[in-house]
Amino acid sequence: MSFASFIPRRRSAPVLAPPVTETTSIAAEMIAESPADSDQSTEDAETLSAVFAAMNAVSDNPESVPARAETTPEEAAIQVPEAPARAVAEAFVSEAASPVSAPEPANPADDPGIDAAAPGPSGDDPITDAIAATLSDASPDVAQPGPRSGAPLRLRLGQIARSVRHLRRRLSRPDPFLAATLAPVPLIAAALIFGGWFALLAFAVITVLTFALDELGDRTRTGTPAKGQEFPVTQQLSVILAATHGLLLALGLFALSGGIALGFAPWCLAFLSLGLWLGQVSNSNAHELIHSADARLRRAGGAIFCSLLFGHHISAHRLVHHRFVATPDDPNSADAGESFWAFLPRAWIGSFVAGYEMERALMRPRFGRKARRLHPYAAQIGTSALFLVLIGLFLGVPGIFVWLLLCAHAQLQLLLSDYVQHYGLVRGKLPGGRTEPVGPGHAWNAPHVFSGLAMLNAPRHSDHHQRPGRPYPQLGLDPGVPMLPHSLPVMATAALVPAVWRRMMDPRVTAQTRRRIAAAGLPSASAGLPHGLVQATSRLRSG
Repeated sequence: MSFASFIPRRRSAPVLAPPVTETTSIAAEMIAESPADSDQSTEDAETLSAVFAAMNAVSDNPESVPARAETTPEEAAIQVPEAPARAVAEAFVSEAASPVSAPEPANPADDPGIDAAAPGPSGDDPITDAIAATLSDASPDVAQPGPRSGAPLRLRLGQIARSVRHLRRRLSRPDPFLAATLAPVPLIAAALIFGGWFALLAFAVITVLTFALDELGDRTRTGTPAKGQEFPVTQQLSVILAATHGLLLALGLFALSGGIALGFAPWCLAFLSLGLWLGQVSNSNAHELIHSADARLRRAGGAIFCSLLFGHHISAHRLVHHRFVATPDDPNSADAGESFWAFLPRAWIGSFVAGYEMERALMRPRFGRKARRLHPYAAQIGTSALFLVLIGLFLGVPGIFVWLLLCAHAQLQLLLSDYVQHYGLVRGKLPGGRTEPVGPGHAWNAPHVFSGLAMLNAPRHSDHHQRPGRPYPQLGLDPGVPMLPHSLPVMATAALVPAVWRRMMDPRVTAQTRRRIAAAGLPSASAGLPHGLVQATSRLRSG
């Protein structure tokens, strides 16, 4: 809605308004009735307040109103009786809600729809002039450009002003995703620059503080967030995190490769802190970006993965993992009883090969569509090679070495997430032989608040697999979905020790498998014991 739309347009007959005080009170009443949580209603209320403030100014200072000529017989013939106060107020509201009309002609006689005798914003109607001057932030005494030349400029300026206010209003709202994802960044930067106690503090915040906040937070909330509770500038935060990734990675490579003198202990702590942020926050953001409907955002997410030597994940995740999750055809779904260290090479190599094959299949011409000339892997590998060349030119061999270590650290965390979130869960076979659709029981979830915010709701994994295109603030946590006993970062740490992991997770996988087998009507003799877990899941998978 434009400010220009609030300026009364010329009518074929003037309407005599009632006393301003009465109209103002009615306007205040109408403003109070508007919804308080509506941004548009707020803007309308502010504009109406400005309108009637100008009317009051004119009413309180009658000397400022120019003397009006005596009514001519022609004007008397077209005047109408005094309108009720509410009708006048509603007329102003309808004017505000109506779309902006085309600029009126310079000469009213050129437009047959306008009565030349009707007063307009040219000094004949002081109230109208005062309203127009208030809305244009100018004095009524200052000459304004004509409708043909000035209206488009005011319209553009009004649109820009509204856009700025709208973005500022949304960015000013406190948001937990923004705080959780960006809070460690200044500490990590300080650790890379100054070392010392900053390195210890950064590592403590991203590990100990995250664990404490997860344990103290509310873990009973389930369901999809209500409308209006989601992060209002989702894409903006993703762009901010992508830019932060580039800056923090560049600073980390420079500092850790010898550009800044750090002691051994601060170097290790700063390296671990940066790697944890890249693996947990930036990886989650890149994952969100590659699922975006905007091609520019998908390219930004791809650039993040390529900067971590994991570009094939762009293809493998979308084309393989989401299609074949919880089946033997998905290399990123861990089998029951499989350790993480056995899963790691199988998942990395398998996803690289499967993603390549899927992209090659899509390149074949079909349905009259031409084949793509460039394999996506060529662009992904080329982008990673470009990062390698740039790092080698500016930082030399030490920079390349540190980069490879950071990439390995970040990739390790992403593969740990896949391992933890799909361990032992399988999709059964339907009577016709087809695999059952992806459901809420095919991913492990975590209800912990702070790590969920820092990882952009990635622990709400069941909902993501059921609705991959749903933005992260809208991901829900339905009751009855498989739940991890601890937060995702804690479980990822436990997965590094296979004995600890199996002691924590095998009983839960067994119980989940028994429920699924019972629901499918299959024999479940082997599903009640941990040592029979592999056989039970195999039975469920084969139907």
